[in-house]
Amino acid sequence: MKKYTIILICLFIIFVVLWLVHQDPKFLYVIDGDTIKIEYQGKEESMRMIWIDAPESTTLRYWYTQSWGNEATRHLEDILSCPGKIDIVLLDHEDAYWRKLWSIYLEWENVNEAMVDDWFAKAISY
Repeated sequence: MKKYTIILICLFIIFVVLWLVHQDPKFLYVIDGDTIKIEYQGKEESMRMIWIDAPESTTLRYWYTQSWGNEATRHLEDILSCPGKIDIVLLDHEDAYWRKLWSIYLEWENVNEAMVDDWFAKAISY
């Protein structure tokens, strides 16, 4: 009986560790038109959307907001508030500010591309 109890405890611990390691990123809120805050592997992280650049809506980087920055932020909030499954795909890169680069999909639509198509961001390369 003791042997089976130890096996069950070990299996439970393995299950919990695997569950914590393989959690999907969870969307929390929009920071600006190309950056969102997510919860990933138990901690909050800033996530930069890859291949796009939207005007700044916060004063953290340039000490002022850029034209259309608040509109780009609201547009991204509107897109991500739509009902549907949000999939966040991590790419194995970081930007100059050590943010992880990601692509976002809402019901199979690439949100990064939608921001460019709707004229709220421009396409860039790294």
